[in-house]
Amino acid sequence: MIVAQILFSLFVVFDAKARDMNAVVWFLFVLFTGIIGILVYFMVRKPKPLLLTNIGNPPMRNENIAVNHPVLVIPDICPHCKNPNSKRIRLCEWCGNQIC
Repeated sequence: MIVAQILFSLFVVFDAKARDMNAVVWFLFVLFTGIIGILVYFMVRKPKPLLLTNIGNPPMRNENIAVNHPVLVIPDICPHCKNPNSKRIRLCEWCGNQIC
């Protein structure tokens, strides 16, 4: 029983660190309160933060690997109906024709 309580406490430490919570306080709380502490922890824990590190940035390119893929350039204006392509997608949102 003591081993299970220590294992649950260690789980709480790693989970609390991943959720930007105070891991030491939650470790001691779960260690001394047992199953009640685990239930309280699961009820009040914060959601995991999203990893938003590469949003808006192009992926890093390894210079040692030769890339033979052409770069797809999506125009700002549809060549068929001349309406703006505000969503920067391959199909025109106005006429439905393929832009590139």
